[in-house]
Parts: sequence; C-alpha cells; structure tokens
Amino acid sequence: MKFVRALSIFLILQSFHVVVRSAPPEPPVQKMQALVKPSFKQYATELKRGDEITQIYKDTRSYPQPNQIFPDKVVDELWKINAPLMGQALEHFRNSTPFVRGEIEDEKTLAGVLSMLQLSILKARQSAKKMAFSQVKDELSPWFIFGSDMPYEESSLVGLRLAGVIRSFLFDELELIQRNWPKELGQNELWLIWSKELRAPWPIDRVIISESKRLLKQTYLKVAENVAQKLQKNAYQTSEAVLNQTVGGKSAELDFIKQIWREEDIKAMRLEVNRLSGFQVRLAQTVYEVKNQKKPGQIEDLVKAGLLKGVPIDYTTGRPMSLESAALH
Repeated sequence: MKFVRALSIFLILQSFHVVVRSAPPEPPVQKMQALVKPSFKQYATELKRGDEITQIYKDTRSYPQPNQIFPDKVVDELWKINAPLMGQALEHFRNSTPFVRGEIEDEKTLAGVLSMLQLSILKARQSAKKMAFSQVKDELSPWFIFGSDMPYEESSLVGLRLAGVIRSFLFDELELIQRNWPKELGQNELWLIWSKELRAPWPIDRVIISESKRLLKQTYLKVAENVAQKLQKNAYQTSEAVLNQTVGGKSAELDFIKQIWREEDIKAMRLEVNRLSGFQVRLAQTVYEVKNQKKPGQIEDLVKAGLLKGVPIDYTTGRPMSLESAALH
C-alpha cells in the first residue's frame, strides 16, 4: 500500500479500535434492512489497480510543473476499467443514498474509498489541464456531498474521521486548482455559487449518542447524552473536558468518549472551516477583479458587491478574516 493512502488509513483508524471492535453485532432485523442499501464495501474492494491509482495521484500532486507531463493515457485506462463501478457509486453520492452502516470500519474498504476518491481527483486534474473547469466541479461535487452526508448516515467515530480526511483531500485539490488557475475560476461565477453550497459538518453529538447506544448499558446513556448536548452547543472543547465536568462522567465505562473529540480534532475542524471560507473569499476576489477590472481594497468590498454574505471569521485567530489571511501562501 502506498504511503499517501496508508497514512490516511492509519490516521482514520488510530485511537478508536476499542469503539470499532467492542460494538455488539447488529440484530438480524437490522441486517436484513441493511441489505436493501448499496454496499460501499463492494464498490471499494472491487476497485481495480488501487495502488497504481494512489501512486499516480501522489506523482501528480504538484501538477502542473515545468516539463511535467500528465499521464493521460494511464488515467484514461484506469477510469475505463473502473467506470461502471465509479459511475454507480458517484450516482449514489449525488442522490445522498444511504449505504450499509459499519462497512467502512474494514481496512480494505477504507483503502478502496481513498483510491476511488483519488481516481476522481485524477479525472479532475485531467479536466483542469484541458481548462474544462465545469467538469472539474462536476467530478469533485459528488465527493463533497458524500463527505457531508456520510458522518450523519454512518454516525460512527470511523465515519467522522473518514469524512474529515475525504474533505481534506478535496480542499487540497481545490487549493491546488485555485493556485494554478485563479482567473479562470473567477470567470465563471457558478464556482462561487457552488462554493457556498459546500458543507463541512462535524456531528460530534450524533456520533457520541450513536456509539454510546452501541456500547453502553442503559444506566450510562443519560450521561453520554448530556455530554453530547454540551458539545452540540460548543464544539470547541474536548469530549474529555466535558465528560469530566458532567455528573457521573468519570466512570471507566465512559472512557471511550474521550477519544471521540480531542484537541487535534478541534484543530482540524477550525482548519477546515477556514479552508472553506478562504476558498470562498478568493473566488469572490477573482470574480470581483474580472467584473471591475481592479482588485478589491479590502474584504468588505466583496460584501458590498454582493459576492459574500458577510466577512467570515478566521478561526485560528478569532478575528474577522482579511484578504491577506485568506490568501494562499
């Protein structure tokens, strides 16, 4: 398994094996109901040449560079042999179809998910090379929908982590494209409209309640629900801190909740919100430049022009974002 995919899978799986392995089996009725849903494990594990997809994704990460040739022929071949599988999965994403729960906790399925995502990203890079930016948006959009829907549908710690990794890959790609073709994106205001539809959800409360119902006895559920409610109101605190402040929260039975929302998770959430806001500000800025043939003097100019609803907050500083802080460095 190549480094990029292996590292991502490790980050998803680390620190919550207890949650995954300790869960009781689903009742037979739930299993029968699950069978009517599409199986993501089937899609992910049947993907062909996943390691090769990951290697090409890694090799073209800095594309375009001087004298760098994009491997169109190989990407076309990889897409062709996986087209039926990818087509069905992406259609499910677009329709927000719920998948069978629990399957993404399998390491091979996780590897397949990331390879499928990387294959879509390779197609997006190929389209960007051809200046077909509407296709780029169409190729990435289903994955943004999936990355927003899945943590709610799955309602598991694995799902929460995986959704964050998927959206991180996608924002990496949007920033790469925006760095290389800023004016081209600014010439199509549909990109700005689309960016305002993107979501970066972190349903911590839902995950805590779902995992607690699977793992805890009835006597501890009320404590877990109290923790979930507090985090729903303020997600900028760790689940361990909230647990310690909750009556009955120091029981060893509840220790797994400490791993659900950590300082590194809060940092990742802040970063993701900033990346989305920064992407929107930069798009609005290029649209403004195309329309007015001049640069905005300050971010408030974009609000006055109706390109932004308001000045977003920079969650690394707690202050309003500026054109400078939103810029790619």
